[in-house]
Amino acid sequence: MSKNNKDTQRKRVLLKVVIAVVLAIGVLALLSEVILPKVSQKVAESISENIEEAGTPTRIFYDESAITPEQLAGYDDCVKDIYFKKDGMESLVTDGKFYELGGNTAVMLAKYIEAVKNGDSVSYAECFSPKYDSEKGFDRFASGTEAFPPQRLYDIHIECLDERYFEESGTTLGLYSVSYRIYLNTGDFRSDIGDDTAPLIFTTEDDGESAKIIDISYRY
Repeated sequence: MSKNNKDTQRKRVLLKVVIAVVLAIGVLALLSEVILPKVSQKVAESISENIEEAGTPTRIFYDESAITPEQLAGYDDCVKDIYFKKDGMESLVTDGKFYELGGNTAVMLAKYIEAVKNGDSVSYAECFSPKYDSEKGFDRFASGTEAFPPQRLYDIHIECLDERYFEESGTTLGLYSVSYRIYLNTGDFRSDIGDDTAPLIFTTEDDGESAKIIDISYRY
């Protein structure tokens, strides 16, 4: 083989190497500048959609250990009374008209609120009927198998939206709006709210002797 032929082959090999390197650099640039960002965006969107579908809380709450005595002192100035409203009439739980106005259901809902305030998971669970689906229901504490710390409730309002008596069963079903705020909420009891409120709808059943909660949902 002549010297010229050898030089020609070397040039061809070198050219192929250069072309391969250039192509590799181009592919890497394409990946880093176009493809990978799009993939990352798709993954992020997918994760976001899954979080929204699962109802995963995204709020940031206070760390209880980081709350100062000065901050907690502000809770003393909050209105902690329970306001109960039915048929256009409003009463405080401490009023003598309270039971007359709301009956068994009002008493049970007041017990519910006090249980939340005191972190009393036993009394809390007693407010729920066996009909309440603890596995799929809104409230994971309904079964009484999980505890929660006392909650700093204030701005508490309970309102009867509708109530119907069923003569055959002798029971009264009610729809009640329950709203409150949690001062410096740490998310231990409700991780769906911060210091604001998200009113709930309670479906209740009164058999004439006592009332229980059979369902809870958001009031949209």
